[in-house]
Amino acid sequence: FRRLCPRKFRTSAPHLAMSSTHFSFRALRSVRRLGRRPLTPRRLFCKERSSATTESPAKSSEATADSAGRGRKVDIPKTLPVQQVSFKAPTSPITWLSLGITALMGGGLYWYYLSEKERQTRKAVSQQKVIGKAALGGPFTLVEMSGRPVTDKDYLGKYLLIYFGFSRCPDICPSELVKMGDVLDRLGKASEKIQPLYISVDPQRDSLLQLKKYAADFHRRIMFLTGTPDQCFDTAKVYRVYHNKADDVDEDNYLVDHSIVMYFVGPDGQFIDFFTQSTTAADIVKRMKGHAPELSP
Repeated sequence: FRRLCPRKFRTSAPHLAMSSTHFSFRALRSVRRLGRRPLTPRRLFCKERSSATTESPAKSSEATADSAGRGRKVDIPKTLPVQQVSFKAPTSPITWLSLGITALMGGGLYWYYLSEKERQTRKAVSQQKVIGKAALGGPFTLVEMSGRPVTDKDYLGKYLLIYFGFSRCPDICPSELVKMGDVLDRLGKASEKIQPLYISVDPQRDSLLQLKKYAADFHRRIMFLTGTPDQCFDTAKVYRVYHNKADDVDEDNYLVDHSIVMYFVGPDGQFIDFFTQSTTAADIVKRMKGHAPELSP
């Protein structure tokens, strides 16, 4: 009776008391109908909680029970999974790979800029139109590196390719003289009709001995000329060549600013055309053949 009868139904009041026989009969009938002891909400919660510890914490359980034989549904609280938080140190977006890719792209863009600039320069030079003839050229008197005096009349009957420079030039003059030699090689046998000349704009240092040493590094057919300061400067004047000492700190160590131009002169001593530093050897040969068809093979 004490097991089946809750404490709240126990009372000493005679009008509320239940006979043990009557209560036992009702309880026995209830047990036979259910076939087991009824689960109270407290017992049901404890049972589900004990079973939840053996299952995965990510699963949630919902228990339904008949509370006090009334068939009510009881919601069991869900268990929250324990998440493991891993700390990852921040990494820099700048890596060796990104630096390499950036350098490669920069080099490619710079190469494209230079090639495009050179292409546009060639295009502009090829589209130049010359109207009339420039008042360039005239008589001159100079000295060959062998010591023989020469004048402009000594070269009549041949085409002249003239360049003004100085032997102490570090880079521009050597590159232009190499280009002059390339022009002669491209012309082949027709180059025998052309006399290439180098005229100094620095007669103070370009002595005959200095020019002989300097000429050994370039094409064998290039003739190097010098003279007195008046002779060299007068020749530069008739061809309108600009020249000036860049710095006069030391008498023996200075540079000379000058025009970077090749002059093409006809067999009669008359000026025909000029070629700037941006003009390639192939373009020079093409333009020379256009002015002088006899230079074509």
